[in-house]
Amino acid sequence: MAKWYYVQDGERQGPVDEKKMQSLAEDGILTNESYVWKKGMKDWAHLADIEELATLLNASSASSRTPQFVPAPDSDDDPAFADLDGADNTASMLMEDTSKSSFDWQKINTQHKIFMIKTGIDRGANEVEYGPFNLAMLQRLLQEKRINLKTLVYTPGMDTWEFLADTPLAGQITSEVPPVIAESERRKAVRRPFVAKMFLSDDQQVFEGVCRDISIGGLQILVSDVPVRVGDTISMNVHPDNTNHSFVATGRVVRLLGQNQGLSVRFQNLDDAARQAINAYLDQAA
Repeated sequence: MAKWYYVQDGERQGPVDEKKMQSLAEDGILTNESYVWKKGMKDWAHLADIEELATLLNASSASSRTPQFVPAPDSDDDPAFADLDGADNTASMLMEDTSKSSFDWQKINTQHKIFMIKTGIDRGANEVEYGPFNLAMLQRLLQEKRINLKTLVYTPGMDTWEFLADTPLAGQITSEVPPVIAESERRKAVRRPFVAKMFLSDDQQVFEGVCRDISIGGLQILVSDVPVRVGDTISMNVHPDNTNHSFVATGRVVRLLGQNQGLSVRFQNLDDAARQAINAYLDQAA
């Protein structure tokens, strides 16, 4: 018999069987507008939209629906994500494109560290980017509650950051009940990644990474397997998230991040256009 979860006063409840669901409906706790979920469903749905429950509970079509929100589990852990190098690559891939982005999920190499995450929205804190990780690493982070299904995820080729719960990755790394995500949170989360395309000295190799900690002096780029050393000079085409302030720059690699997760770059000879773009981005982010 199916085990159902439901939302009551903004909190996730369950699992319960259909007999209990009927009792809850008779008591007025469940209505046509209530969110329900069981294993195998992609996301939460209104009770009135689930045929087997609508029939069971004599539910009619909802005339109005008020979005509810079930918070994802909070984590008290400091997200120190750099200890995940060497995780085994046992995660498999969902061969179905259910994501909203144009990214081709069928071409994922499960052993490659290509996924960036952004915490903040998932825990009511400042936004911070980490990565890159492979699927096994994401699974471990989820199990350790250092991320949750409302953590944002991005990999080159995606159009925007997306909630982990909204991607095909979620079903592959957890059987956790997906959170109900309010529309206001979805609107807040629609952010293009802050990316940099890096051209190495021979201009024949191009790498794309996610940027953080940008200033007039430099920035960090989260990316794996870039064949550079401290002291190398790279060219960059930088696109700050959700702005028109893109710019080009050259920089010197001053540090390689631990666990092969990126590099720190110090800008060299920034022109006025690049300086204006950086200052505009920083003013907007302030």
